[in-house]
Amino acid sequence: MDNYKGENMTPLQASFAFDIETIPIMDLVEADLPKREEFVDAPMPNFAEFKKPETRDRKRVEWVSATNERIRKWEERQNKVRQDAIDKATLDASQAKILCMSYADSKGSWVEWGDESDLLENLWDLCCITQLNAGRVFSASSSQFDIRFAWRRSLALGVELPVSLRLVEFRGARAFLADSFIDCCE
Repeated sequence: MDNYKGENMTPLQASFAFDIETIPIMDLVEADLPKREEFVDAPMPNFAEFKKPETRDRKRVEWVSATNERIRKWEERQNKVRQDAIDKATLDASQAKILCMSYADSKGSWVEWGDESDLLENLWDLCCITQLNAGRVFSASSSQFDIRFAWRRSLALGVELPVSLRLVEFRGARAFLADSFIDCCE
C-alpha cells in the first residue's frame, strides 16, 4: 500500500492489477467427510460359538480381513470426498478464504498476506484511491471470480464495501462494477 498515497497521481500511476489466491476453510471441508462408523464398524461375531479351534481361527482371520477391507474402502472414499470438497470449496466464498493478494502497478509488484479482513480492506482502499485518481483496476476474470469472491468474503466478514464500489447487480456469472474495473479476459 505504500505505493498509493492518493495525492496528485496520474491515471496511469493510479492504475493497478491484482489477483487473489484462495484456500478452503478446512473445518468446513472436514465436517462433511463420511464418518468412519458409517463404513467400518461391523459387529464382531461371537467366535466362542465355533467348536473347532481351526474354525474359530479361520473366522477371526476372515473377520479381520473384511474389517481391513472396509477400512481401506472408507479411507479411499474419505480421500476422494475430501479432494472433491477441496476442489469445489476453493472457488466458493462460503467455504474458502483469501490466502493472499498480489498486485502490480507502474512501480512494481508485491504480494500481501495475513488477516483476510485486512487484505480486503487494503483492496477496497486501493480501489477507492484508484477511482478518485481516474485510474483503472485490472484483473483476469475479475468479474467472473476475483471481485465477486472478495465482495462475498467482505460481506461474510463484515468488511465495509466503499459506496463507490458496491456491486450494482449480478446477472448470471457477470458482475457489473464501476467503470474503473477492467476485466482482461472479457
